[in-house]
Amino acid sequence: MEIFVAIGEWLALLFMGVMIFAGVLHIRRAVSNGERVSIAVLASNAGYLLSLLGVLYLGVSPLHLFWLYVASFALGFFVLLPVVNLFLAPVARAYGWLCTFGVDPPSSGADGRKLSS
Repeated sequence: MEIFVAIGEWLALLFMGVMIFAGVLHIRRAVSNGERVSIAVLASNAGYLLSLLGVLYLGVSPLHLFWLYVASFALGFFVLLPVVNLFLAPVARAYGWLCTFGVDPPSSGADGRKLSS
């Protein structure tokens, strides 16, 4: 029975790591294409990262990542509420800035079209 718990813990860590990596890639690709990224995407991806770091730091079972994933996903919706937005939007924007550090958005002309390089 312990082997199934160990496999579940490793799967939880792998799942959360893949979700964080995919989220960062999505954010970076969207910014490099000149698209806007929703604050909800930034908040939920920041929640994924904080959940993973919290579980690793506190030393609790990685199986907690399964419910923390759902909580982080819900955080993305709650950040759209006006009162919650005041507190969590700056954190989400800072996370987005860290994710896109070094990415150059395409330059555009006055009419919004991309300029050729």
